[in-house]
Amino acid sequence: MKKFISLILVFTSFLIAASALSLSASAAENGYDRGYTEGMRGKGKKISMGLDISEHQGDSFNFKAVKAAGFEYVILRCGYSSSPKSGARMDYHFERNYTAAREAGLDIGVYLYSYAGTLAEAKDDLANFLKYIEGKKFEYPVYLDFENNEARQEMGSDPETAKQICLTILDGLADAGYLAGLYSYAAWSDHNYNGWLADVADEIGQKYDFWMANYAKNDGTLSIENATRYSAKYGMHQYTSALKINGYAGNLDANICFKDYPAIVRAYGFNGYEAEGVDNVKFRAGGAITGPEVIPDESEAGWYAIGGSLGQRRVRNGPDTSCTIIETLEKNMPVYVIGTYNGWGKIESGGTEGWIKMEYASKAEPPKTSAQETTLASDPQASAEPA
Repeated sequence: MKKFISLILVFTSFLIAASALSLSASAAENGYDRGYTEGMRGKGKKISMGLDISEHQGDSFNFKAVKAAGFEYVILRCGYSSSPKSGARMDYHFERNYTAAREAGLDIGVYLYSYAGTLAEAKDDLANFLKYIEGKKFEYPVYLDFENNEARQEMGSDPETAKQICLTILDGLADAGYLAGLYSYAAWSDHNYNGWLADVADEIGQKYDFWMANYAKNDGTLSIENATRYSAKYGMHQYTSALKINGYAGNLDANICFKDYPAIVRAYGFNGYEAEGVDNVKFRAGGAITGPEVIPDESEAGWYAIGGSLGQRRVRNGPDTSCTIIETLEKNMPVYVIGTYNGWGKIESGGTEGWIKMEYASKAEPPKTSAQETTLASDPQASAEPA
């Protein structure tokens, strides 16, 4: 009998040990344990462009228009934490936005806007964050949006408290298998702006990714200077809150990415994906730091004449006044506009493509061919248009 009891105790001990090993292995199975150590560092090159979207863009936001405008991903707000004015809740349109972005063929990341000013509030944020995103896959990081001034006041602008709040949430996300990242803006986190959290951001960035906001002129265009400076330090840079795209009347936040996050997620097994291994995933090499590839709307295509002053007849190599002047048109010279984008028209002139400001353009007749000119000269009643 004693021998039988001993066997039972040995078997029970084995089961407990096996269970403990299983739990330990399960807890260790995230992308960081599989070797992801890049932290916030970017690759110094443009990898992709994307937008961030929340309920503020309405309940029928057109994600296909995002794809058509040349963007590859969206970072969706899943919700926000308790604030002095309201309780924590999911973004009203997060579920709908997630489904619509998937249907449009866009890659997806996610963020939670935090009001946390204490560790207890940070723990609540983490619990809600995990609840909101449960069961969903993401190709881009899962970000803590940490920028609220009321929270800063609550923590007394103490960098150490801020660090512990951020790490409470980021460590929890990492333990749950997510590629975790921190979002903040230059006035808080950039040494060049004497950011009060700059040292903390650098420390957190040794392990976790970082999404840096800095709008420069905030006119919808990408500051090449800022983007170039950030391209090797951060994984993503939010460069404007004033982007315009065809298919949406309001302003949008736009981002340039300096890391191949979809490849990282699949290689290391983050965000609900099985780990495929670094050697089995193709990483994008990236390219020059430029704005998004512009796809013009062809609905306004046609012949136009450009009036106005000399400066208003300039043709540029992109749809922005910061772009290089490549030609100046003769006043009222007809040009064919291939399509429009954000108040600019894309034209072909002398075999060269360029952009003109449409506010100085007016509809015009196509230029007459030499045969038409001869007919009209000999017969004033003749029409240049076909019968």
